[in-house]
Amino acid sequence: MADYIPAPDAEFDSWQVNWVTFAVANAVALGLDPIVDIPAIQLAQTGWDTDYEGHLTAQASAQAATAAKANERATYVALLRSFSQQIQQRSGITDAQRGGLGITIPDTIPSPVPVPTTAPVLNIVTSERLRHVVEASKTALEGGGLGKPDGVRGVQLWRKIGDPAPVDESDLEFVSEFTRTRMTLDYQMTQGGETVYYQARWVGTRGDTGPWGELVSATVVK
Repeated sequence: MADYIPAPDAEFDSWQVNWVTFAVANAVALGLDPIVDIPAIQLAQTGWDTDYEGHLTAQASAQAATAAKANERATYVALLRSFSQQIQQRSGITDAQRGGLGITIPDTIPSPVPVPTTAPVLNIVTSERLRHVVEASKTALEGGGLGKPDGVRGVQLWRKIGDPAPVDESDLEFVSEFTRTRMTLDYQMTQGGETVYYQARWVGTRGDTGPWGELVSATVVK
């Protein structure tokens, strides 16, 4: 059963004011002694009122202090950031000095860009006539889903139209390099019913290509 006394202070304060007011007005009917009980209740109420008012005042002061602190910090941070930028731009400043201040030490040695080590997983959507939508996804180990792995700028797509299936990559023709991982390819009426074989690989930001993905195929819907 829920407690009839409200837990939040503001609600309790309103509740207790009503309780005491009603009890004082109806003391005898409620079996309360106007000489003993009511003064004891009113004394306790006075103690609550004093402490609750003090709490509200302290809370307001704390909120004001928090706002003042936030404003002062913003001003102080802007000042320190400005001087840090001036120091960074001065010739002769050493990394040891930057480290002593705790500011950014420039990375003068470019991080090596890795060559792609995984291959795109292809899915061919054939829901429209004479159109293939080729989707390139990451591997399950990379989290799966459409999108390029880190360090990859795009996907190279290759294909062979018509049977037989390609024996190796030399049987494939280069379609294009796509920066998006959902590619739309339209076919001619005369190509309806043909089987198209696709294979793809990721291209790194420096043009390095990764391993070939699995060969997949789909029919061009007439």
